[in-house]
Amino acid sequence: RKYRIDRREVDEIAHLRYEQYFDAKASGLLDRVLVPLDLLNVAGRPMGRIDDDLGVRRITLGALRAQRELDTCVTSGTQTHASDGMATLLVTNAAKAKELSPRPEIEIRFVGKAEARTEPSLMPEAPAIAVQQLLRRLGLTMDDMAVAKNHNPFAVNDAVFTKITGYDWRKLNRTGCSLVWGHPQGPTLTRVLIEALEEAVTLGGGYVLIFGCAAGDVGIAALFEVSEGGRS
Repeated sequence: RKYRIDRREVDEIAHLRYEQYFDAKASGLLDRVLVPLDLLNVAGRPMGRIDDDLGVRRITLGALRAQRELDTCVTSGTQTHASDGMATLLVTNAAKAKELSPRPEIEIRFVGKAEARTEPSLMPEAPAIAVQQLLRRLGLTMDDMAVAKNHNPFAVNDAVFTKITGYDWRKLNRTGCSLVWGHPQGPTLTRVLIEALEEAVTLGGGYVLIFGCAAGDVGIAALFEVSEGGRS
């Protein structure tokens, strides 16, 4: 309501996000970043294997248009589903990272981060504010980003991001996002980061911006730089 977001735009964002996810899946990118998990019960007996995102299915723009609003511009089709998930980051030094990496010539540098807080229940705008603060401090703009990817439990988050920054939401999340594959709390932004870095590698490097929301009024943004042999 604050940003006068059009319901039709939010539906279009959600539809595109699903298309982006399935395109990334077809390209094989997700196979490079997701690891199958074999599950055991408390007795150590096999329960099965998780080797895919569960609960994700294609959705048409017509189906999104037909859903009733739960709140202004928000429907069950334009928000994520609750999901279990796990993601892990290993903290080590540069030498060990090169030893473990299948592509040791790739260098990933953490550039900076920012956090922002807005008024209660205005969570969709908090990530955009954090991004603005971060880029302003670093002297960069959205046009400098090779990859921009976010945790967006509601499609309206991306519409608000465009309203605040002027950055086209069509350029975000080119390899999928949590709106589609689910919201497993803690691991969510970790997966966003892993996918974003892998996307940057396929593009030949550059700045990688990730951002997301939390707790109803908090936003965080972080910037990385991916380079190959010293070139970004």
